[in-house]
Amino acid sequence: MIKRELEQKLRSDLPLTAGDMALLEEALADGQTASLLQGMPEEVPSLAWRSELNEKLRAVQPIPAKAKISWWKVITGGSLALGVASSVALVLVLQKNAELNSAAGYKTQDVSIEAQLLTAHQESVSQLEFGGSTRHASKASSTTKEFKWSDADLESL
Repeated sequence: MIKRELEQKLRSDLPLTAGDMALLEEALADGQTASLLQGMPEEVPSLAWRSELNEKLRAVQPIPAKAKISWWKVITGGSLALGVASSVALVLVLQKNAELNSAAGYKTQDVSIEAQLLTAHQESVSQLEFGGSTRHASKASSTTKEFKWSDADLESL
């Protein structure tokens, strides 16, 4: 009987007493809320109520203070970004120049001695087949000449 009175008060939106509140809390704790809430109509707030609430919230909301612009942060942040960008550009330019200057189109990936010897042999054979001189001919001729040391050179050692 007490539960029916509580249910009627909830449906008619009447104020609850302390005893009613205790009964409601007990019912909520026991999990009996499903039977109480099933019979209640679903209420959707009206647009006028929502608009009123928004106006009240805007009135209560604190006005944010304008943030001061720290010129120190602007200058250092800008110069830091400029320094990083110029460093990346410098690395890219130097890398491109290194690629252009490296062995005039020869493979730089094969660093083993065997691969270098094989490449040099194949290039010299192909140059001889087409009637040209090899790029290693001048080096070979300079090493075959015997250098004559003078006495002054030997004394300086």
